[in-house]
Parts: sequence; C-alpha cells; structure tokens
Amino acid sequence: MNMKSFVFFLVGGILIVVTNSKEFYAPDLHPKLNPPKLTVHETLGYHDLVADSLWLRVIQDIDFCEGERKEKAVNTGNNYLEALAFKNIESRCKMGWVYQMLDAITNLAPKFKKPYTAGAVSLSVGVDDREGARLIFEKAIKQFPDDWTIAYAASYHYLFEIQDAARAADLLLQANRYGGPTWLPVLASRLYSASGRNELGRSVLEEYLKTHPEGDGAERARKRLKELNSEK
Repeated sequence: MNMKSFVFFLVGGILIVVTNSKEFYAPDLHPKLNPPKLTVHETLGYHDLVADSLWLRVIQDIDFCEGERKEKAVNTGNNYLEALAFKNIESRCKMGWVYQMLDAITNLAPKFKKPYTAGAVSLSVGVDDREGARLIFEKAIKQFPDDWTIAYAASYHYLFEIQDAARAADLLLQANRYGGPTWLPVLASRLYSASGRNELGRSVLEEYLKTHPEGDGAERARKRLKELNSEK
C-alpha cells in the first residue's frame, strides 16, 4: 500500500469515527459531530472516495434529528390552496447533522447525484429539516438543471414545506422544460396566481399553448387561461 492510499484510509476511518461519536452517559441519544470542513485539496485528491465514506456513514442514520423529540411538522393540505394556507409548525431540525453531512459530501463530490436525490427528500420528509432540505435541493438544481425529477421534487418541498408558491411554480416549469408531465405549466400558473402574479400565470399558459397547441395539456391550459381572463 503506497503512502497516499494509507493516508486516505486513515482519514476515512477517522471521519467515520468522528461523525459517529457517542456520549457514554446517554447512548440512546446517538449524538454525532459534524464533519470537518474538508476541501478537495485536503483529501489528497481522494475527494470522491472520502465523499463515499461520508455517504456510507450518513445513510446509517439518514432520519436522525438532534433536536427535541417531537412530532414531525406535516402539511395536511390536499391541494395547493390548502397547502399554502396551512399553519405549519416549526420543523424539528434546522441544518442539523444529516444536512451537515450531505453538504460536506456534495461539496467534495458535486456530481455525486444520490446524496442530492435521496438526501434532500430524506431531510424534507424524514428528518423534518426544511431549511437543510431547501439548501440541498438548490445545490442539486444547480448541478443537474436538466433532471426534471429533481426540479419536481424540489417544487413539492417549496409548496408543502416552505410554502413558497412562486419558487414552486418556477421549478414546475423547469421540470416541464426538461421532460416533466404536460400538466405542470397549468399548476405553475395556478401557483403564480396564488402568489399574486396572475399576469405571469397568463404568460406561462400562452407560451405553453404556442408550443403545445394540441393534446390534454393544451386543453387544460386553455381552460385555466379562460379562468384567469375571467378574473380580470
């Protein structure tokens, strides 16, 4: 084993031990330390392998929250209007251990997709770390702008967890642009309207109809455009 390989395995082992630290007096709480702020240069070129090691560690406790053990905040809205009007409670975690691990992994290996796709959703749904999930989703969108499934999942988070209709609509349009379902522009238009941006909603539908004049999506777009025009 050469010196570089030895150093890598040593660093990887230390990272796993450090991020898995447990207090002897309260083992049931599973306290963990955040990963050190490593740069690509500090990993001696083994940034992908270090990222893999951290990923293998975080998936063992992907639903961990170091905050108060209380019920997860769940938005019970059945549609976009109910979701936006719902009085959500404070999330259990805010940029906690799972987020810190995912942030470190995606800094070391920006094109490692799994920590974005599985990690951001886990933060949103399992951990109940709204802000951490939002930040990881935004990093994912920047790295994979043409993956419509990421934009679609992020729009769900913005709608039900962040309750930001305008950003959710932007992401629905991005998802549609790169292969998402044809009905997404209609929902985006409704969300723009809900955020007080009716004119933008109209322009979205009109532009959609220029490029998609036929089909079920076009029929829904015309129906929604008619509704918007009647609201003037």
